[in-house]
Amino acid sequence: MVRQTLNFLNHLAVLCLCGLWIAPALGQTWDRDIEIGALGGVEWNVFHSPETYVTNDGTVFPTDSIVLHDQLTLFDIEVDFDREDDNGEWYIQADAGASRYATLSSANRRSIDLRVGREQTLNRQMTASAEARLRDEKRLGINILGDELLTSFSFTQAQLEGALEVEARDNLALDLEVEVFRKWFDQRVTGVSLDQTEWSISLESSWVPKRRRRGLLNLDLVGEKRIDESGELTTELSYRQKNYVNWVNFDILDPARDPLAPTPFLPFDPLYAHPLRQWTYATLTVRYEWPEWRGWSLRVDARTQRRNDLSFGDFGCVDAKSALRLAHEGKDLELAGSLSYTWREYTDRLAEQQSTAPFPLLKYNYIRLDLSAEYRLKKGLLLLAMADFTQRTSNTTAIDRRTRREYATATVLVGLSAEFN
Repeated sequence: MVRQTLNFLNHLAVLCLCGLWIAPALGQTWDRDIEIGALGGVEWNVFHSPETYVTNDGTVFPTDSIVLHDQLTLFDIEVDFDREDDNGEWYIQADAGASRYATLSSANRRSIDLRVGREQTLNRQMTASAEARLRDEKRLGINILGDELLTSFSFTQAQLEGALEVEARDNLALDLEVEVFRKWFDQRVTGVSLDQTEWSISLESSWVPKRRRRGLLNLDLVGEKRIDESGELTTELSYRQKNYVNWVNFDILDPARDPLAPTPFLPFDPLYAHPLRQWTYATLTVRYEWPEWRGWSLRVDARTQRRNDLSFGDFGCVDAKSALRLAHEGKDLELAGSLSYTWREYTDRLAEQQSTAPFPLLKYNYIRLDLSAEYRLKKGLLLLAMADFTQRTSNTTAIDRRTRREYATATVLVGLSAEFN
């Protein structure tokens, strides 16, 4: 644990020093921004486990042996460069981060994210942008149980993105975006190949209704009409297709194993060499944001999504989400809070019960609360605080399963962030 943390800090230091060294060389034409942050706190129920678990042979695991809490430390450094010219802007962004647990080192993770892009003004009404992105994420803890991961796979991802924004009217903008990416999973760690390609297309419209009002006593005292923005309504339609290059191509993990036992590997079985698994997503999102009032802003979101599993059907689902976000921005203090509710029902996958079959379709309900605060101690130095809470309910009642069941998890963190320009 100590060695891993020191190694990561060394990488952070190298990246920071490189940014500071390169910045003066680019200073004549490029603006730079470097931000370094560290937070510490506690996470409850790190592995999203239910409170009760009994194996098939009747072994009962105490709650404190499966619902595990730990101290958590986050590190992050972000280096941004941007250069403006007559027709647009170039930008380069590099971000490195890590999460370290005091005792549950199997949940540790780290990531590196690099973006290079260009925003180009075509004319007064049209703006185009393009971005290339490379992302590498390592998560040491790997655990496959059914269709869920207690921690995600390690992977490397390459992504290309293009967008075209059109101001159709003074108060109406349309944004067309296309993304293509390829993700390679670390087979040496997982023993399973889940490499995938993915593409998506989305169309977003932003409408700012306007109302006209006059000055005192409805008289146009200043000789012109005054226009106040009355909020922004955003609608987005998107379609996404995900193709797994190879579902399982060599040794596989035993899904029927004891979840708390060391991970065993089984010899490759041609039965598991499935054809390409293909998922499609269709999503509609509607969002409205009220005009800012004395530093306060309020936003509501609604989203509905359908995922189709074109290969086997068992991962298809429909879900709906609603969210409310309230924020305040002052001279030195920024506050934000959001509350969301998500409902999800699978189209084929069943919820295992304590009773005998037939089983109902699997259903989840999520409630999420996120709170954050930033206080400017001095120029370039921020005090940060954040907390989040998630509760999932599930109609899976079989107590011999650790996944697809209900759980609750929370995190509280406090730290500092330093900015260098």
